[in-house]
Amino acid sequence: MQVTASFVCLILSTMPLGCFEEPTVFLTVSSIAKQTTDGKLEDRLIEINWNYAQPEEGDWVGLFSHSPEDGIGDPLETVNVTLSRGN
Repeated sequence: MQVTASFVCLILSTMPLGCFEEPTVFLTVSSIAKQTTDGKLEDRLIEINWNYAQPEEGDWVGLFSHSPEDGIGDPLETVNVTLSRGN
């Protein structure tokens, strides 16, 4: 699957914790990729990370190919948030 634009959405029930300690979400894209015989790159690992969360039951992080404001019912990937930091 090729994703041309990605959005990350943090769905949390908690309010921000304050300056420099607010919940954050970021992507890590692996620098290692497979290369096809015709020189095209494919299969890079994308890792979803978060910090400073105070998770509650049902909290999750999602990766979308569109803005989550257009609907959160069809993410490319989801991860349940059970710890304050994770990936």
